[in-house]
Amino acid sequence: MECFHFAIKELSSNIVQTTFEIKDHTNSKVSLRSSLWKKQADGNWQIIFHQGTIVQS
Repeated sequence: MECFHFAIKELSSNIVQTTFEIKDHTNSKVSLRSSLWKKQADGNWQIIFHQGTIVQS
């Protein structure tokens, strides 16, 4: 697996969105991925949503 075009966008002071592409070299599939992360009261980040969509096979 290889990650490309990783980006982080701040949506608010405690919510960020990550977007990136993953290429799976075992089956030559490429997927677009997006995650939402929320900063917890203790300062750690927790994923609250993730989606992946295959765009090339």
